[in-house]
Amino acid sequence: MKKVGILTFHAAYNYGAVLQAYALKEKIQKLGFETYIINFRSDGQKQQYSIINFKKMDIATISRNIQNFFYFNKIKKRNNKFEKFIEQDLNIYPQFGINENQVKELSKKFDYIVVGSDQIWNNSEKMQDKNDIFFLNFDGNFKRISYAASFGDDATQLLKDKEKFIPWLKKFDNISVRENEGKKLLDSISLDSVITLDPTLLLEKKDWENVMKKINLKKKYILYYSVNSRKYSINVTKKISKKLNMPVINLVLHPKSMLSGFRYIIDCAPDEFLAYIKNAEFICTNSFHGTVFSIIFEKPFIAIFDEKDGKIVKENRKYTLLNNLKLDDHIVTESSSIDIDKFMNYDYSKSKEQLAIIRNKSNEFLEKALKGEKND
Repeated sequence: MKKVGILTFHAAYNYGAVLQAYALKEKIQKLGFETYIINFRSDGQKQQYSIINFKKMDIATISRNIQNFFYFNKIKKRNNKFEKFIEQDLNIYPQFGINENQVKELSKKFDYIVVGSDQIWNNSEKMQDKNDIFFLNFDGNFKRISYAASFGDDATQLLKDKEKFIPWLKKFDNISVRENEGKKLLDSISLDSVITLDPTLLLEKKDWENVMKKINLKKKYILYYSVNSRKYSINVTKKISKKLNMPVINLVLHPKSMLSGFRYIIDCAPDEFLAYIKNAEFICTNSFHGTVFSIIFEKPFIAIFDEKDGKIVKENRKYTLLNNLKLDDHIVTESSSIDIDKFMNYDYSKSKEQLAIIRNKSNEFLEKALKGEKND
């Protein structure tokens, strides 16, 4: 049996990051390969997800440090739950975290290395956990594949260091990306690529229900899921709460939402996160993976976008997904007039058909790439 190693942001204490890693591992295993997630953990990522960040001292980090100090025990409990899920469900190898040089040595054990999904190719200065290793910047006899790699919201950031990155990209045997802008960038440097689904969408609702852990909540609630807690997303969620006369649960601790009036559940594990999505009466999110899992579980939801000068700011990841699945009508901004009834009784049949088509294409990409065939 051929061996596949996956390099991705699997160890971030972020629900989307961990669950996309799980999904890609599951999908490749189902295709008949011995599959491991290479347990590479960059120093930047360790620091980013530390409870107290001593290396970055801007206002945002200091505010978060102060907040985290008061919630230290609950955050520690959540982090332990993440580690338990990573160790038990991701099939990591080796069990201890390794550095770049150890990845290069370990690569000799694999027939294929797949990088992705997540924002592994985001070259923005704001990306603390970026690392050149995700471009497979070393020699080896393995086949190189990217699956749904993301450049983030500004793909052109990569071109700032194109002399470094382009030679590495040209060594890939098959490239797939997650957004239209990423494909356009690769087209501009004469590299073939395919747009594929985030791996979380390769698994179906029943697959995720098998992973899900039960939660004990008797009252109805709106789920607010935002990693960055932007003011516009909080304001829209408050409007929905007022219209539905329902409390809001927030799973992400953030200084900007401290005075929102939302109920915090800080110590939520990845498998519990799925249950909070499934059991919510309504979901308000400006998160990509919040949007993804709302779609998977066919929930009433809105994808909240920012606006500037009266125009929507089209974040690449969310916008591409919603556009491709014909769910543009779920896009709202702070100035939108929101018809709650439309979302509460939404017919997902057309988007499910579209999802099946794109899922088949994504599966085909993976199958061909893992047979050593070139995708057109």
